[in-house]
Amino acid sequence: MAFQLTKQTRVYFFVILTAMAVSSCKNKATETQSETAGDVPIMLEEKTDSLVGFEGCSRAGFKMLSPQVHEFKYQYYTFRITNKEDGAESIEVRIDSTGRRFKVPDVEPTFFRGAVRGHFFVDVGTAPGVREMIVYSLTRETLSQVYRTQYLLEEPPFVHENGNLWFYVPVPESEVTKEPNCPDKAAWLKKDLTVGYGQRYLYNMVERGLTRKSEFICAPLQ
Repeated sequence: MAFQLTKQTRVYFFVILTAMAVSSCKNKATETQSETAGDVPIMLEEKTDSLVGFEGCSRAGFKMLSPQVHEFKYQYYTFRITNKEDGAESIEVRIDSTGRRFKVPDVEPTFFRGAVRGHFFVDVGTAPGVREMIVYSLTRETLSQVYRTQYLLEEPPFVHENGNLWFYVPVPESEVTKEPNCPDKAAWLKKDLTVGYGQRYLYNMVERGLTRKSEFICAPLQ
């Protein structure tokens, strides 16, 4: 006896087939979205609590404008950073309240190292042991360089909670009044490195005063 579908059964199978077709379309749409997700323009990437620069610097909003250009937005000013072909950075700052723009000089390789309390820091050069640091001050209308110094990478600079910038300045061994603990000294010498010394400095960004402390470290230098 031939098998015949009742009207109710035919309706049931029609509903099942329709549901399967809809599900297939949704799956294809999801696959297509997954494949194209990587094509979303990078300029849409935005973060509001990025940490950038030396320890103790302020948080900033982060926005990627292109693979080479990004911005850090603080409460009163915005930094636009452009990655150069040599690996260094071109730095421009905009005072948001006045619209004034300043281009930070970059005759040497420069790198943005964060901002705090109306100041920002620029790292200069690519030396592995001793670098230079420039401190800039920002007001509503002006940008000015207020301090420049060498520092040791062995103990990176940081901004203390009292607002002072702490760092180690390289000094000759003859100025070391308290020999620091240097357990890796022998290993450095075996690698044909030299042993350098640094003294703790504190820079007061408000009063622009400098304090030298009787704290010393040793560091490997090429």
